[in-house]
Amino acid sequence: MAANPPIYLLIGAPGSGKTTQAQLLVERRGMHYISAGDLLRAHASEDLKADTIKHGGLVDPGYINQLMARAIADQLATKPDQPILLDGFPRSVERAEWLLENWGDHLRLGWLLDLSHQDAKQRLSRRARDDDKLESIDHRWQIYAANTPPVLEVLGLAGLQTVVVDANQTEEEVHRQIVENLVE
Repeated sequence: MAANPPIYLLIGAPGSGKTTQAQLLVERRGMHYISAGDLLRAHASEDLKADTIKHGGLVDPGYINQLMARAIADQLATKPDQPILLDGFPRSVERAEWLLENWGDHLRLGWLLDLSHQDAKQRLSRRARDDDKLESIDHRWQIYAANTPPVLEVLGLAGLQTVVVDANQTEEEVHRQIVENLVE
């Protein structure tokens, strides 16, 4: 097994294009994609989906940390040299600290896809997911706005560089800026 296969973080506001950029990194750079949201939608109980996820709330840190640990460990066991891209994780200081404690020696770089609240609302209102209703969009934005600065501070204090990318640009321009800062 490789000593420290790289893990990259893709952080951003709801609707900032994280999944689109993740798909491009998978296709063009061969990264393995792990989405916190996809893990939750696939593994959460119906009650959790109805009560928390649908309304844009944060799930118990221990639960998402378990799902993330399993996903990362499975990937490292099957393809130990393939870079991993985490989408939408960590979303709280507690999760950031857990990530640093357990996978800190693998972390290479984070990208923050920066998007205004108004632009996020416009983008998300065009999607058809259950958690993209106007009230849950606003709630998700509030959680993002409150939690992201302290998460970035914790990651930065641990030495992880986070590159801010303007997500209002074209998909290709955003991708170009992400790749230009890629540390392999």
